[in-house]
Amino acid sequence: MSAAWRWIACSSLLMCALAWTSTATAQDVRIPVQGLLTDAAGSPLDEKVILEFSLYDDAKATVASWSDNILVEVSNGLFTVYLGSDEPLAATLLRDAAAPELSMKVSDDDESLGRWPLGSAPLAAYAALAGDAQTLQGKKPDELIAAGSITGAQIADGAIEADDLKQIYAGGVSPGGAATISADVSCSGCVSETEVSFNYAASTSPAGAASSSEDLQCTGCVVETELDFATATQAELDAHKTSTDHDTQYVAVGGDTMSGVLNLPADGLSVAGNQLLLTGGKVGVGTASPKAPLHVAGMLVQGTSHGTLSHQVASFFTNANDNTQYIHLRTPFDPKQAADMFHFKVTGYAYGASTKIIDITYVGYAYTGSETIINKEILNPNGGHAPAIYQGSDDNVYLRFKPSSVYYLSFRVDSMYVGNGRVVEPGEVTVTM
Repeated sequence: MSAAWRWIACSSLLMCALAWTSTATAQDVRIPVQGLLTDAAGSPLDEKVILEFSLYDDAKATVASWSDNILVEVSNGLFTVYLGSDEPLAATLLRDAAAPELSMKVSDDDESLGRWPLGSAPLAAYAALAGDAQTLQGKKPDELIAAGSITGAQIADGAIEADDLKQIYAGGVSPGGAATISADVSCSGCVSETEVSFNYAASTSPAGAASSSEDLQCTGCVVETELDFATATQAELDAHKTSTDHDTQYVAVGGDTMSGVLNLPADGLSVAGNQLLLTGGKVGVGTASPKAPLHVAGMLVQGTSHGTLSHQVASFFTNANDNTQYIHLRTPFDPKQAADMFHFKVTGYAYGASTKIIDITYVGYAYTGSETIINKEILNPNGGHAPAIYQGSDDNVYLRFKPSSVYYLSFRVDSMYVGNGRVVEPGEVTVTM
């Protein structure tokens, strides 16, 4: 909105555009502002507009000391607003300003309506003289008596009588009497001098009282200066750690390396229950009852890449006497999902079977190109057990064999990382009958 602005003529000494006087508290003021607001064509406005008012200390000031956005009802172009009604306007801002100026603009108009100096309403101008009072009840400042300088000449005769200087004493031993001696101010239950006496330390002379610092000296006492400690610097600590004047076989809280031998008492190593245990001269990993110098429960991996052995990815035992079932080993390889070469070795003991030693190696390629198993090959040097490799209904690679007897059947499955395959982990191979 483009706007034009002009002031109306003042019709009152106490309410005039761009004049101010105190209408609130002694600390705040309200400034009445009246004006005529038109559009760019000069037609008076009839609407509500938001006017932005700002107060500056003088004509050179660029930062406003006070500002407020006020919703104003404009009727036939005329409006009246009291600055300080919503946003408090401290009287000290006007008192301290050298030559205060007021600016105004319509909030949705980029063009400012200018800045104007504030004048003084007549009564406000007279009130300003209160900051420079000339007399106090007709007395000039040099006629007033300074604090603490009242003399006898300034006191009228007979103005101060004896009763004016009378003091109130503590009650005497006689009811209503004034306390004149120490006995008059005695009290019941007071602590006497003898009740607060102290026993002194014995003197160096037998039965004598300690009367000087020498009487309190002792042989071999530690004096204050002997208890002073100098804080070690980081450099001194680092030098001490690597020197030979102490035992260097230790590990710091973090980031340090132990040198020397770690001496433990018998059965003195246990980490998180049975994860790592030393007992009876045997180390157990994953077991609380190691049966060998090193007993690892679960998979033991040897190697880091191709040729890595994953020991005992699966194991099996049964004492059931059922000779009609095949043993099926489900592997994690699916030729419809990924291309993987595989190598599994099954070793065990088939008690009661015609071929008791189980020693079968299965290799092949779960090939995504044909989504089948290719290059299948089985090594079975002991014969028997009818080993086979097939693709199950779930598309995974299965290994199969059938001992002539499954009574007391025991075997384990190991895997090797070959070709474009991977390391097989425990639980990825399952056994079913």
